[in-house]
Amino acid sequence: MKILIALLSVLLVAQPATAQTQAPTQAPAQTDSQVCYDPNASDQATIDACTRFIKSGITGTTLSAGYQNRATGYIGTHQDDLALADENQAILYDPNNAQAYNNRGGIYYRKGLLSTAILDYTQAIRVKSDYANAYLNRGNAHFANGENDLAVVDYNQAIQLDPKVANYYDRRGYAFVTTGRYDAAIVDFQHSITLSPRFAYAVLWLHIARMRSGTDDKVEFEQNSANLSTTDWPAPVVNFYLGTMTADALLAKATTPGHRCEANFYYAEWLLAHKRDALARPHFQTAAKLCEVTFYEGPAARAELQRLP
Repeated sequence: MKILIALLSVLLVAQPATAQTQAPTQAPAQTDSQVCYDPNASDQATIDACTRFIKSGITGTTLSAGYQNRATGYIGTHQDDLALADENQAILYDPNNAQAYNNRGGIYYRKGLLSTAILDYTQAIRVKSDYANAYLNRGNAHFANGENDLAVVDYNQAIQLDPKVANYYDRRGYAFVTTGRYDAAIVDFQHSITLSPRFAYAVLWLHIARMRSGTDDKVEFEQNSANLSTTDWPAPVVNFYLGTMTADALLAKATTPGHRCEANFYYAEWLLAHKRDALARPHFQTAAKLCEVTFYEGPAARAELQRLP
């Protein structure tokens, strides 16, 4: 999310109607600063405008914001190294730029530098104590690092600060499932689904928590699944859990490393729930190997492998 600044509004005074209607005037072109700060601008337009804005002689916190917003454009175009350089500059010109710390932490997180990411998220929180998203992100980094108790503490804080964000609940639910706290996970996933009924992963993980706790949730799962896309991934996983797709078909549908990571993880969870632990192990191993650091299934697969006899 870009840093927003208040722009002066121009008051338009209504003119009396005339017999002849004048042609509408074209809206004035935005300045570089306006485009740089515009959250609706394309990533490339943001990069170009912010570059000119940075070179225009601005200083201090304004220069910091220019680098911060250009970094947002670079992140959107998957140029993390350029984004990292800009976040460094943003922090140099404004050591209290909480968003720069948070976003730089995100870059380190995607690179798998989890301890470094946690340091940046912590600094963002020091600068802005009510920064719910920074708590969420630090929780994600702790979760990816296998530090589930610390992750839960951060998710708790994010929820306390902003209790109406569905993702905060399902992230905490992942940590609860990973540590075997299925009843707590069920409550979180139910809350997440209430807030965002079309989020397929909350539906899937609620079903996993139900299965692992020994609860027959066939009707509930069918009802929750009715709100989901029937074409977009993870639709094959949903269909497998509904019993309308075989395991072989599910695995065949997974054609990217990320999808293969997820397909193997969710199949392995199904195998565990059906007391087929020995068959689950190789699929958890595949998931742990294929899942990128940002996939929640990776840490969960590693935790399941540690619990298997």
